[in-house]
Amino acid sequence: MLSTFFGTTPAAFNAVLEDYVVLQETMEEISDTTHDEYGQRANGMLLFHSMFGLKLGYLLFGAAEQLSRTLQGKDTTLQEAIIAGAAANLAKNHYTRLRTEAEFNRFYESCVSFAESKSGEPVLPRYRRVPARLDDGAPPHRFECLQGYHRVQYYEA
Repeated sequence: MLSTFFGTTPAAFNAVLEDYVVLQETMEEISDTTHDEYGQRANGMLLFHSMFGLKLGYLLFGAAEQLSRTLQGKDTTLQEAIIAGAAANLAKNHYTRLRTEAEFNRFYESCVSFAESKSGEPVLPRYRRVPARLDDGAPPHRFECLQGYHRVQYYEA
């Protein structure tokens, strides 16, 4: 796969995903003991869509990290830049392949199984009212299922 060509995925995403349970327990503790802005943020990080975003970032940025490092290196030669150009075409093909329903379903199922093993069954994020200054009077869209909610995020990314 591309990870062998482009190198490892972003270290920050990898570290957070590996320690997801520990981070989740810490966020629960902060949320339970603190009732200020930080407690609210910690509570928001407990939700499945936070984990989904982490895994999506891991998927998307991993393919481009090594390419970016090569092109931005101060010692990059013309030969390396030409090779990186071919790698850019591979990355483009990889991203095009990800934009299929089959790939979304495969990715979504892996996220759900990861979430269930780490934190329990995922749920939709709570509904938030649109601020009055931004409200155009139309009824807001409400997702019927978690998969539909994440499908929109996946394709936008």
